[in-house]
Amino acid sequence: MTRHVCLLLALASTVHAASLWPQFRGPSGQSTAANETLPAELDTAKNLLWQTALPGGASSPVIVNGRAFLTGFAEGKLVTLAVNLADGAVVWRNDTTPEKLEAYMEKLGSPAASTCATDGERVVSYFGSYGLICFDLNGKVQW
Repeated sequence: MTRHVCLLLALASTVHAASLWPQFRGPSGQSTAANETLPAELDTAKNLLWQTALPGGASSPVIVNGRAFLTGFAEGKLVTLAVNLADGAVVWRNDTTPEKLEAYMEKLGSPAASTCATDGERVVSYFGSYGLICFDLNGKVQW
C-alpha cells in the first residue's frame, strides 16, 4: 500500500514559518501554527506544490530544517524517512527489519503508527516491533 503526501500551498507558509514542528500536533501539542491562516480555497490544481509516493503508515510528520520526517511500513520493513519540503524529494530512508512484527489489522492500523519526535538535531522513531531508533538529521543512525 502506498500513500501520497500532497503539500498544499496553505501548509507551505506554515511549514516555512515554523522551522520546528517537533512532535505530534506541533510545538505546543495543540495542532496550531501561530499567526497563520488557511487560504479561502483549497484546490489541488491551484495549491499543490508537489506529490511524492511514500510507504504506507499512520504517523504524522515532524518538521525541522526544511524537512518532514515520518515513518512507514513496506514489505515487512519499518521505515523512517526524510522528505525535502521544497520539492518533495526523499532525502534519506532507513529500513529496519524487526525480528518479529506485532499483530495489527491492516485496515485499522499499521506497525508504523507512531509519530517521530525531534529536538532539532536528532529524529527518534518508535516502532512497537523494534523499539526506539535515533538518527541525526542526515539519516545516520545514532543509537
